[in-house]
Amino acid sequence: MLLQGKGSIMSIGSIAGISSLGRAQSVYGMAMAAVIQMTRELSTEWAGRGVRVNCICPGWIDTGFNDPAIAMMGGPATVDPVIDTFVPMGRQGAADEIARLALFLASDESSLVTGAIFIADGGLTAM
Repeated sequence: MLLQGKGSIMSIGSIAGISSLGRAQSVYGMAMAAVIQMTRELSTEWAGRGVRVNCICPGWIDTGFNDPAIAMMGGPATVDPVIDTFVPMGRQGAADEIARLALFLASDESSLVTGAIFIADGGLTAM
């Protein structure tokens, strides 16, 4: 990308890099904060060379990634209603919602966007 003078890099972080998720999440949260900072650093380093670098930070997204945590908390029947009550939009996100954001960032439609951290969490970190 640097050689051709254009490109778009997207990192996938997590709201855990922005806000604490609670107990037993410190290592994950620190890793996600590092992804966010790497995005910021590379975006300023490479902006003048035509390479855009942005980060998507999802909240609760209905994917298999969360299955181990959901199982530890009592399974979907216990966890889903709780998630729906503490996420301001009242629901988990869907994978295709994150995919559409990624598609935008990969396209020339976002040609002026670099160094941005996109939070897609249904309003959870806005509280």
